[in-house]
Amino acid sequence: MSKKAPSWANRLLCLRNRFMSPEIETQDAEHETRTRAARRISKTIIDTHRQLLLLPDLTPGELINSMLGDLVASCCEVHTTCTVTEVLSNADIRSILPSLRQKCAEAEYQLEAHWAEYIGNAKDRFEAESRLKQFPYHQNYTDLTRLEISALLSVADSLPRRIAFIGSGPLPLSSMFMLDLVNRWQHLRSGSKRHDEFSTNTATILNIDHSRAAITSSSLMVSKLRNGRETDSGIDVNDQDLDTTSCGDLKFLCQEAAVSDLADFDTVFLAALVGQTKREKEQLILRVVSKMTSGSMFVVRTSWGLRTCLYPEVDLATEALAPRLKICSVVHPYNDVVNSVIVAQVR
Repeated sequence: MSKKAPSWANRLLCLRNRFMSPEIETQDAEHETRTRAARRISKTIIDTHRQLLLLPDLTPGELINSMLGDLVASCCEVHTTCTVTEVLSNADIRSILPSLRQKCAEAEYQLEAHWAEYIGNAKDRFEAESRLKQFPYHQNYTDLTRLEISALLSVADSLPRRIAFIGSGPLPLSSMFMLDLVNRWQHLRSGSKRHDEFSTNTATILNIDHSRAAITSSSLMVSKLRNGRETDSGIDVNDQDLDTTSCGDLKFLCQEAAVSDLADFDTVFLAALVGQTKREKEQLILRVVSKMTSGSMFVVRTSWGLRTCLYPEVDLATEALAPRLKICSVVHPYNDVVNSVIVAQVR
């Protein structure tokens, strides 16, 4: 009795399996791997957003810290362009991104406010420094600051001396670390051994934020960590007539960024949380740049790849911004640092 002949479909399948090259098999396997990765990442993002919506508030705690930590870790993974495109083109992902970014921004602010109060309530400087080192993203801020300094040095012969940081928030670690690293670099470069000579050449940073509560918390926290405070209690959140305070070379100003006079600063930084959409950021950047001097540097924190799920990407090459800013350097991190850095010069 003869065997039943296979169907045309089975014959074609047999021929494909017999003659398919190893390259095609490899491509199929890689495609399947990318698809699985994209599905896993998409599920993490969607599930996290759903859980965030169910929380009564975004106050730091074990649950929300774990949720956001997993989300950040997933978004900081480095994948192929195809995998990232598959995630970001997912209709469900695109529909929740504005809400997810807003929730992440609120949670980040709450986290910074919590730690600023915790550090500011320390009994002395030593305890304050100990508490600061416990901050879970301490190393991340340090690495980001080093990244920004490297980006600046790649386009300039020296580091800035008069810096403004817009959107400094309640926990101005970027300003603190930037000031220390810039002064250390200036000191090493000058070779100065005299303390009084070095003191007269130190950098200064003005922290600008529209939130009086943020400026109050940040200035009080810094007063516990540094000497040279010029006021006793920082900005009183209830005193609407007092807008500035100082702690040595770190200054604090409660004001909208768009109305601040930035002509005297050689470098202005824009925090990642300033502006929640590309349109908002573009409009704000235009107003900020109009207050700056031609030739000064503008540094903006942005995002790339999956990190755009956390922060909107900034585009300085738009028709509105390109005539005002010359892009000098763009740096994308491939480690645990979340933000990318764009360095531009005001035309």
